[in-house]
Amino acid sequence: MMSNRNQLQELQPNVGFLLREAAGYSRVLQVNLPATTLADAVQVEWLRGQMKLTSTRQGVWVDSELEAAILADCTRCLGAHTLTLAIQLQELFYYPPSSARGPSDYVVTEDGILDLVGPVAEQIVLRSPLRVLCRPDCRGFCSQCGQNLNLGSCDCEDKATDPRMAVLRELQERLSDE
Repeated sequence: MMSNRNQLQELQPNVGFLLREAAGYSRVLQVNLPATTLADAVQVEWLRGQMKLTSTRQGVWVDSELEAAILADCTRCLGAHTLTLAIQLQELFYYPPSSARGPSDYVVTEDGILDLVGPVAEQIVLRSPLRVLCRPDCRGFCSQCGQNLNLGSCDCEDKATDPRMAVLRELQERLSDE
C-alpha cells in the first residue's frame, strides 16, 4: 500500500469557503480512497463514505459516516483477514486555531485546511477489535507441529502435556467408558 499525498487530500479539504458562510451552512463531501497509509502507519485497503461539514460560530462541525477495510491477523490461525469497520466521526474543529480550549482539541488551520487524517486513523484504531477471527469456526493451528488445522489435520498425538491434568483425563476416560 502506498501513501499518496494526493489521495489523502480527500481527508484534508480546504474549508475556507465554509468559514465565510453563516452558521448552519453545510456541505456534504464524498470520500473514496483506495489502499493507502494514514497517520501513525494505519493502513487501509479502502476508505469510503461521506462527511457533512457544517459551519458554526466556533469553527466547523464534522459529522461523518465512513467504512474502512483493514488487514488483520486472525488470533487463532494467524492468517491475514480483511476486516470492514464502520467509522463515525462527530467532532468540532475550532477556527481560528487560537480559540481551541485545549491542546487535544482539533482545529482548522489558519489557511482553512481541515485535516481529518489523524482523527480518522484514531477512530480506525479505536474501532479495531482486539481479537479477530478469520471465521467463527476457525480451528487455529497445532501447537506441536504448527499445521493450520483449517487446511487439514495433523498426525500429532493429542495428549495432555500438563501433569496436573492427568487426574481430569482419567476421570473423563472413566465417564466415557460407562
